[in-house]
Amino acid sequence: RPPGRTEAWVVCPGDCTLHVIDTQQRIKLDTLQFDAPPSDITFTPDGSKVFVGFNGTPGRIAEFDVALQESLSCWEMGRGPWDLSVSLDGCYLAAADSLGGTLYVYDLTAGRWYSTPVDSAAIRVRYSAYNATWFVLSQAGQRLQRVVLEGDSAVVEGSVWMEPTISDFVIWE
Repeated sequence: RPPGRTEAWVVCPGDCTLHVIDTQQRIKLDTLQFDAPPSDITFTPDGSKVFVGFNGTPGRIAEFDVALQESLSCWEMGRGPWDLSVSLDGCYLAAADSLGGTLYVYDLTAGRWYSTPVDSAAIRVRYSAYNATWFVLSQAGQRLQRVVLEGDSAVVEGSVWMEPTISDFVIWE
């Protein structure tokens, strides 16, 4: 986090931009222009990096240095749109691909991707530090799926069916 101020980073899929807003002064500090519509954004817990998901064929996830606002890496996969989540220890990035019905988990320390099929319309992903696992919300299957890393793969370990239509969730721990 920038010392002495707070910022809002806002993705705008309609014009393929990301705006950096100073929330105390209520002014726009910067605008980043992209060649594809951004769909989600998340920071590492220490605030040093930000990840942006992009819709498209293929979809992309880009890693940026927050202080420099420069791209560090970019991965092509799936189709998006994405819902992104970083583990509380900052070691893992998870990306739910709602069109492809896949959860991707990236080990930020080892530089390795894991993936597993989940229900289509996987619209939300959240990390549970207590359970050391990911939870994926699927609107199509109307369920919450639990995903764990086991050895060299990500595995759906179980699910809970929900009704009526679900749209979001938060983990309280």
